[in-house]
Amino acid sequence: MKFFKLSLFIYLLCTILSCSTDAIVTNEEDPIVATVDTEDADLLGTWTGIDVSYSGSMTSITNGIATVQNIEGANFDGEYTITFEANPNVITREGLYSINEEITESNGDVVSTSIIDNLNLINSLTNWNLVEDELTMDSGGKIKTATIVELTSTSLVLSIDESTSTTINGVSETLLKNSTFTFVR
Repeated sequence: MKFFKLSLFIYLLCTILSCSTDAIVTNEEDPIVATVDTEDADLLGTWTGIDVSYSGSMTSITNGIATVQNIEGANFDGEYTITFEANPNVITREGLYSINEEITESNGDVVSTSIIDNLNLINSLTNWNLVEDELTMDSGGKIKTATIVELTSTSLVLSIDESTSTTINGVSETLLKNSTFTFVR
């Protein structure tokens, strides 16, 4: 019994001494509470969107004939923010943005130009997880994965690759698109 008590005492002592309440410091002025991984520390807080752009292609197949159109979109208007919070890991957003979209044929001829209004990166409340540079955002089962291209204390750049395919009345369409979202604080 003495051996058991001594072992238990040593185990508890080692456990207590190994715990740390030191803050994780990402830079000299800004200590972050130890519940946040160092990779996440700069991500937390509110970010203001300053640019959105995308490019890609849409391939339509009708009666075995394929048509490829190029798509370009650039931020036209909008004021929007996203806020990353930890424990629980949620993102909230405010505001919307608009895109000026241009669709061209593969030979460069412009097919259409339009403004697409009331867009957002995420729903109003979204869960998030960060592993290395991959940011996964889950809103009610709708999952988006972004690559963090740049993350500093004042700049966040996200890149999202999307691929969707649909077939309606025998017409197949495949959209391949890469979007870039730029934020500052």
